[in-house]
Amino acid sequence: MPATKRLADKYDYSTQSDYSDDASDSDGPGRNSEPSGGSLVDRIFEAEVPSEFDITSSTFVPEGCLDILITRDAVIPELSEGDDYDDASDELDELAIFIERKAKKVFTILVRYMGWEGSKLVRAMRAFKDHDFTDESLPVPRPKAHNPGSHILDSLNPRKGRGLWSAPSIDNFFHSQWRVIVPVFGSFTGSVFHDLGPYHILPFIRRFDSKAASGSFGTVHEYRIHPNHISNQLKIKEISVGVKELRPGHADSWEPAKSWVKEVAVLQQLNTIQHNHIIRCIAAFRRGEPGRKKHYLMFDWADGGNLRDFWKAMPDPTLTPQFLKAVTKQLLGLADAICEFQSKFIRHGDLKPENILWFKNDDPIGTLKIADWGGAVVNTNIATELRGTETVFATRLYEAPEALTGKMFRLNDLWSMGCIMFELVTWLLYGIDGLIELNKEFRKQYAAFYQIERKEGLEVVEVHKVVVKWMDRMTQDPRCQAGATVIGDLLDLIRTRLLVVNLPPGLGALVEFTSQQSSQSPTAVPEIEVWDSDDNIRISVAPKANAERAPATELVLRMQAIYNNNQESYWDVTEQNDNTPLPELELRADESGVPDQPSYLQEDGPPLVGKDNNPPSASVDERGGILDEIRRGITSTARRRMRDLRQIRDLDLKLLGSRRLD
Repeated sequence: MPATKRLADKYDYSTQSDYSDDASDSDGPGRNSEPSGGSLVDRIFEAEVPSEFDITSSTFVPEGCLDILITRDAVIPELSEGDDYDDASDELDELAIFIERKAKKVFTILVRYMGWEGSKLVRAMRAFKDHDFTDESLPVPRPKAHNPGSHILDSLNPRKGRGLWSAPSIDNFFHSQWRVIVPVFGSFTGSVFHDLGPYHILPFIRRFDSKAASGSFGTVHEYRIHPNHISNQLKIKEISVGVKELRPGHADSWEPAKSWVKEVAVLQQLNTIQHNHIIRCIAAFRRGEPGRKKHYLMFDWADGGNLRDFWKAMPDPTLTPQFLKAVTKQLLGLADAICEFQSKFIRHGDLKPENILWFKNDDPIGTLKIADWGGAVVNTNIATELRGTETVFATRLYEAPEALTGKMFRLNDLWSMGCIMFELVTWLLYGIDGLIELNKEFRKQYAAFYQIERKEGLEVVEVHKVVVKWMDRMTQDPRCQAGATVIGDLLDLIRTRLLVVNLPPGLGALVEFTSQQSSQSPTAVPEIEVWDSDDNIRISVAPKANAERAPATELVLRMQAIYNNNQESYWDVTEQNDNTPLPELELRADESGVPDQPSYLQEDGPPLVGKDNNPPSASVDERGGILDEIRRGITSTARRRMRDLRQIRDLDLKLLGSRRLD
């Protein structure tokens, strides 16, 4: 009995998945890095690896393995079992060459997973050759029970004699094909988008549940991906990746699809930048039955965690010149990244320490990269700009004060960066204990780096008193001498150019992702319309706040000047350290940062902050005072969800339907 038949009878390959971790960690393509000297089916079996993406594990043949295994010399003995062909037969040789060049996967399905041999195998492969049915013809569609005889494989049955393709054999071929057509991810020259059916096997050979992390828009798990299924263009040294599954919306099953399409559109543009401080998207894929697909994004895995994890890893940093230089280099890189993506008319919208990932590498402290683009928007549109973009997902603590108007600007990211840099300076000076104390002060108030007070009949926005008092105390620290030390110049930049409420006349350009864009392909580059400014939109600021917030270009220039300072004393702050204690605030009740019940905080109105509430949509009058129009200005949630539902349905039917693989 041929080896093909023996193995097909012995093993149930649909459930064979109990392998040790050593198999996942091996350097080779499958169970063994080198094929053994057994039968062809034995060697294919040894090349298989288990996928650990789903609860029920499946095995697959890694890409490229069949190029080694399915050769003319290996195929001819399998074919010669059938009919009375001589091994040197011209027809048999032509069939073997066809298999080697164009039908390795088709041949493997028949031999390895369906157990076909002898004349049946030869007849099937001859029909495939005659009809030019090759590996490029895969996958075949699922057979339809209500319409027998209509499948593409039915057309390959010979006109005379016993048919090869019965309903069970067609079903077997359909389910077996997924083991040899596992997707390969990653390309800078093509689309990152993959639309997968429910039967696609994914090439993740190990999952690390202990390292799962949740963000604003989904949960990220670390996976080890088979190296044969990552494009060589990506030059990935390791094979660990982060896979984010977008979490479902509260009551709208289309919400993940909407968020996914928006984020893919942004990530597609960001991949063209290839910036060292912007996380790279390896792939965006959705998988499942039509209408019930789950949505995923794949990135390089940040082995250090995020910026907050970086701070926790060094609770009491030693401020050597080399360390301060390395930190400043990372801040310069982040500033340059903001400048780069804003030059593409992209606003992140949710910058915070959790969205700045820490990659450990050969750099002294690793590399920090901006991630989590689920709240990003791209493009401007003159017809919809005055409506403003909603900030449902923005993190309140790092949100810019102009978000109260319902308008989103590129300069919002600069405020958020100022908040992050202020926390970083706090960590440099006072360690993790300082950050804990700072966060305690914020928890006593409504959480934001700004506050609103009523002055002369107007509600005025200013930097929060807690932040101001901390910065006042920091300036008394010898390590914070502006112009003399790196920390002093960082603090001065934060105080005078980033944590500044007042905006320049151009407002940093209003941006919005329009409904027209959301009906486009997620990989299409949107059209760009530039809107310069609207001088009628203003926010009242405290009388002393005469400075305007810096744009990203200025932030880069200031950071370059700081980084390029070559004076030794500038970086050596240890001599100035007099063990200055944490700031003692002792705020009075009227200095708590909470105004005397402005209109939007009164009991009969919606709360300003709440886990399940959308941020307020306030407007600004001609004097610049923030007025209470929350109840009148908020769009109906139900109406918005109906609009989103129609958009995503249109997207599925019009754009991606032709690419479904069911």
